[in-house]
Amino acid sequence: GTWVALQSPAWSPPVAPLAAAVGEVVRARVLGVLRRAYSALTPSRAAALLGLPEPEAIAFALGAGWQQASASGLLSGGAAQAQVLLPSQAEHLERLSRYMMHVEAEPEPEADSADPWANP
Repeated sequence: GTWVALQSPAWSPPVAPLAAAVGEVVRARVLGVLRRAYSALTPSRAAALLGLPEPEAIAFALGAGWQQASASGLLSGGAAQAQVLLPSQAEHLERLSRYMMHVEAEPEPEADSADPWANP
């Protein structure tokens, strides 16, 4: 799915940092949605939804202010908080936006009659 694609080693060197930045932003937003959607969440479910191995998902959630019950191991996000866009995330999004504008501004190559995917 999404996490596999974002973590794929197939990204070209210029695009790989952008894919990583998009992954960070999406993961932070998913955690915000989880905070609003669940009062408690198992670490395995959090890991699946965040696209991380379970220990990393726990660390990510705890780093974002979540708490883990010692008896049950459940994660709880507490009251929903406003998400703050960190400067590094904003910089990555700005770079991604500039890249996408550049890609969209490039002229399309001439259609090749041997190319089955070319527009008729």
